[in-house]
Amino acid sequence: MRSNFIKVLICAIVILLIGALVVIRQNKVNVETIKIADIEATVKKNDYSVVFFGDIIDENLSRLKWMHKNYNVQVYIVEATIDEFKNYYENQAQYVVDDSKTAQKEHEEYLDSLYLPKFVFYTEDTLVDIWNTGEDDSYYRDLLEKYIEGKIPASEIAYKTPAKADDFIKLVNSKKYTVAVFGYEGCSFCNLYVPIFNEVAKDYGIDIYYFDRDNYDNKQFTKIMDLNLDIPAECTLDGLATSTAKGFPKPMTLITKSGKTVDCLRGYVSEATLVAKLQEYAIIKDQK
Repeated sequence: MRSNFIKVLICAIVILLIGALVVIRQNKVNVETIKIADIEATVKKNDYSVVFFGDIIDENLSRLKWMHKNYNVQVYIVEATIDEFKNYYENQAQYVVDDSKTAQKEHEEYLDSLYLPKFVFYTEDTLVDIWNTGEDDSYYRDLLEKYIEGKIPASEIAYKTPAKADDFIKLVNSKKYTVAVFGYEGCSFCNLYVPIFNEVAKDYGIDIYYFDRDNYDNKQFTKIMDLNLDIPAECTLDGLATSTAKGFPKPMTLITKSGKTVDCLRGYVSEATLVAKLQEYAIIKDQK
């Protein structure tokens, strides 16, 4: 009896030790210090990386580990001076949009305003964004989810969402062109498309309405589907015309006027494709 108790006790201790080792291993993140000359060769191996520039302190080290643990980005430290950082940044050609005097002036002004420490976010070996330190979790969460998951921070949302079915119906029945995208949160291609039409709405200052099925109850959803808007054959999977009441592929961009479908775009399309379509109807009149 005593021997059985000892065996059980030993097993319990072993399990606890294994559990403790797993927790320690999960919480242990080795943040590698690299040289500024080795950044591109290092980060190009990863989908996403965050490089800290400056003299590291515990708060920023903990932040790097938090980013790695919660978003699986690779994290590094570069002990650079501000002059080294500015010189490195200046060599990132993608930041000079064109050779105009205005662009050059803006570039130089931004260069002068740079200071350390900074977090720098990369997609593979492309420098995507530069972040200040000392912000709270929500600041970095919004940025990481923006670049990694395609989620748009609330402050950057430019598309509009009708509050009720009746609001949307009024838009469709108006004598002006209405651009609406139909989708839902659980649709991966819809989620990829949201940042694209949001950018178009923001850059061109136009109204694009997003009808997310998950934002409406069944009664409201049915009311909108019962508009029975036409879905032209070129926007269906089988090449046969249908209607909203019968179901349709998503995401779907519909251009409507006076209660009727004028045109459509099926699925997740590029910004250029969406802009070209809206230019056909002079919804977008000017180049960006």
